Amino acid sequence: LESNHKGLGLTRLTTPERDSIYNPLRGLTIFNTEDSVIEYWNGECWLKVWQKNCYECMFTMTLSNSSDTLDRTVSDSVSTVVTVAHTNGNQPISIISLSSLPSGVNVYFNGNPTIDSSGSVQLVVNADPCAPVGGNFPIIIEAFCGNQINFLSYNVYIRPPVQLTIPTDQFDYNLQALNNLPSSPAQLVLLTVNNSVTLHASVSTNPAYTSGNLDPNSLVCIINDGDILGRGGDGAGYNFTGSFFVAGGNPGNPGGNAMNLTSKTILQNNGAIYGGGGGGGSVGFALSTPNIPIIGTI
Repeated sequence: LESNHKGLGLTRLTTPERDSIYNPLRGLTIFNTEDSVIEYWNGECWLKVWQKNCYECMFTMTLSNSSDTLDRTVSDSVSTVVTVAHTNGNQPISIISLSSLPSGVNVYFNGNPTIDSSGSVQLVVNADPCAPVGGNFPIIIEAFCGNQINFLSYNVYIRPPVQLTIPTDQFDYNLQALNNLPSSPAQLVLLTVNNSVTLHASVSTNPAYTSGNLDPNSLVCIINDGDILGRGGDGAGYNFTGSFFVAGGNPGNPGGNAMNLTSKTILQNNGAIYGGGGGGGSVGFALSTPNIPIIGTI
């Protein structure tokens, strides 16, 4: 056949129409309208033009969802279901993931990633709630069987935390108020208390640290390399009663809290955290003007 303006038009059949051909001639060629592929009969099966034999592996692959947002205030992981199905052959299909993820982010299969014929496996992406990471991370899912390889992309956006550092000593530290954090929606905060820094309380009724008015569903990660110290309670004064001897006295006041956590908190404590001790009670005795020889009246 020769032409510079015409082509060869093969018979156009659907798969059921093709399969209804009785005793097809070896080498019979058709155009399959269901998948737009030229196929031929090799005496045993209908082969697509690129297949080598009737048992060559071919399969489809789909994802339950192709993108997700990993908001660590809600959950520390997201997942997608990878489903593969043979369209030819029956060899096992192996599934792997390819990614470049920062420290603190992991990807793994929840189940066996080698599927005998057709089936599904869950791919999970997990992020450490306190990892200082954020941004979009593509994960390539590769499945292969024989000479066929299929690729799909799963894109995960990891919400970055608000990163804060306390470099110097502070009194009555209120995380939300001092850093102008909104009380709604829920916040993701990574707070570092530097080494040799002390958070104090000015009075025993105040905590040295408080989350403040954050949304209760916020997540705060605290890396404490310093000291968080509640204030001790005041000691009790002694009331003179005029008696010669007073046993006991007044109780001291209770100490204050080191921390008041009003939202979900993960604490990595490398320093010291102490609530304030209670104030001492009063004890003592009184002499009511006795007269002692030689010394005289006291």
